[in-house]
Amino acid sequence: MIKQPNVIFIMTDQQRYDTLSVNGNKIIKTPNINELAKQSAIFDQMFVTSPICVPSRASFMTGRYPNTHRCRDLNYPLADDEVNLASIFKKRGYHLSLIGKNHVFSKNQLNMFDYLYLQSHQKSKNVTREELAYDSGIDPCLLDQYPTVTIADHAISYLEKRIDSPFFMWVSFPDPHSPYQVPEPYASLYDPERIPEPKIKPGELMTKPEGLRELQKIQKMDHVSMKSIKKMISIYYGMITLIDESIGRILSKIKELELEKDTIIIFTSDHGDYMGDHGLARKSWNFYDCLLRVPFMISWPGVIPIRRHTDCLVENVDLAPTLLELCNIDKQTGVQGTSLAPVLKGEQQFLKESIYATIGTPAKTKDSVKADTSGGGQPFWNVSALQGMMLRTKEWKLCIYANCEGELYNLSDDPEELNNLYGKTDTRIIESQLKTQLLLTRLRVDDPLPPSSSGF
Repeated sequence: MIKQPNVIFIMTDQQRYDTLSVNGNKIIKTPNINELAKQSAIFDQMFVTSPICVPSRASFMTGRYPNTHRCRDLNYPLADDEVNLASIFKKRGYHLSLIGKNHVFSKNQLNMFDYLYLQSHQKSKNVTREELAYDSGIDPCLLDQYPTVTIADHAISYLEKRIDSPFFMWVSFPDPHSPYQVPEPYASLYDPERIPEPKIKPGELMTKPEGLRELQKIQKMDHVSMKSIKKMISIYYGMITLIDESIGRILSKIKELELEKDTIIIFTSDHGDYMGDHGLARKSWNFYDCLLRVPFMISWPGVIPIRRHTDCLVENVDLAPTLLELCNIDKQTGVQGTSLAPVLKGEQQFLKESIYATIGTPAKTKDSVKADTSGGGQPFWNVSALQGMMLRTKEWKLCIYANCEGELYNLSDDPEELNNLYGKTDTRIIESQLKTQLLLTRLRVDDPLPPSSSGF
């Protein structure tokens, strides 16, 4: 066995927690991820620190919150001075590869990778006007040229090179992110009629932040048929099954090359997707569990005990310190996450009583952007793009936005987050307590960098 373990970090883009059969989905077929799960520790309560790509990916890579690593929105790549997993492993002699979607590292930082194959959301737009409203349809791309397939091809090719030094390979699938399009036979793999209806309460958005109502208009989800929504979900499922098959090919190659005992494998996603819940699609600058809760499993045969469905609260900032400890690398100054190693070893049952998430910059602090549904208006990410932050315990969730709007949910009674209790008389005491806790948490997650100086 090599002295330092290899690390294979498999990430999907915009995949909800509940879209794996191992996580309870009775319709979707993900047999290869299920097999990985049988050899893994599974964390059922993994939450990302931001509901959008760049901030979340930066937190995975740095172990730091968005307010400290400074990637607070989509247009903020990781600063060159931010220490991250790739740069740490590079200094320890690891061979680095990034295969798939980047959306976190700057062009300058990409130079540290020894093997680079970049892909993104290269989808056809040959769909009807109605389908464009929620980006679903059949992608006519040849299956062997589709990014999910070519990413697996390159990952397998990289593994076959049998690098002498330990390696860190980030396999980053752009799917199942919108637009919801995939080649056949995966576009027709699931019967829309068998798809359960999403979680929607009539009039629900009238009690929630105004930006969500504007977002619904710009997505045209305010008048789309349930038949069309279920078709969208069925294609999303097809995209995930193709990812599963591609992961299966990678896992088979790992086994063939006898790398299993020398390799830590992580599977997760950067954030989730509404998939029709709350009458919305894609994502937004809000903090619903369907956006923040993601699948997460970690495997290292013979070292990490198999632990099925651990339900302690964890955050994506916890990955970096966990990997560093497993690889016998000292925790870096400025890392804010907590190593999961004590839980993996069975020494502790839980690490945190609450989790924290944040989004946005101070630029938009007054009113929500009004939707222009004429076809030439604001893109959807400019709607509901207010600065906000969230505190979540196992029983309650509080969200505060910069325009003084808020959301409060009793997760024990309302796990689907349909009934906003913010500002209600009956819950004013718990709301006040959570606001205090959120304030203390925000102080706790302030940037510990730079370290104090011994003098001037």
